Amino acid sequence: MDFGDILKQWDEVRARSLRSGPKPHAVPEPPERAGQAKPKSAGGSPATGQPTATRTGSKSAATPSEPDRPSLARQAQLRWLEEHGVADKDSQLAEFRQHHIQRHLSRKEIDDMPYDATLDLHGLTALAAEEALEAFFLQAEMRQSAKVLIIHGKGIHSRSGPVLAELVRRWLERHPFAGRSGPADGQAGGSGATWVLVRRR
Repeated sequence: MDFGDILKQWDEVRARSLRSGPKPHAVPEPPERAGQAKPKSAGGSPATGQPTATRTGSKSAATPSEPDRPSLARQAQLRWLEEHGVADKDSQLAEFRQHHIQRHLSRKEIDDMPYDATLDLHGLTALAAEEALEAFFLQAEMRQSAKVLIIHGKGIHSRSGPVLAELVRRWLERHPFAGRSGPADGQAGGSGATWVLVRRR
């Protein structure tokens, strides 16, 4: 037996030993994780694969929400306020007190009050005088003036008489900022001038 025969015999023995050896054990599949859901088949249930029916009319279905009643009430309030405005009670009370005080001032108390502003209408036309009066009283109200003096003249040198004096009287009767009024004393112009107590808004 030469060396080649020995190798051949060794290979045969080795092959027989491998064939007769223990077979490898099958590796078991890992158990499913607890709580892991099986994959669903398309359109079917996890267990049977059959299509599942969809419930209709359930309470969980989306339904249009009802209008927010507090919001609607708030909108109605805002619309009412836009149309009617808000009464400033503090302002109304202050105006009432001012008018009450003006009505009850004595002539001496009024005469003792200083003039906060003076307007001279000499030489103005009727239209220019009205425009000057409007601007003058707006400014007097803004500055919170209490008593003002309007010089209109006595009309001695006018052929038509005291035109400006009559214009001033009519204008003061209808203007909201004009309160009590009367002829000034001699030092302030007498019948050629008029003092006025200014009303406030």
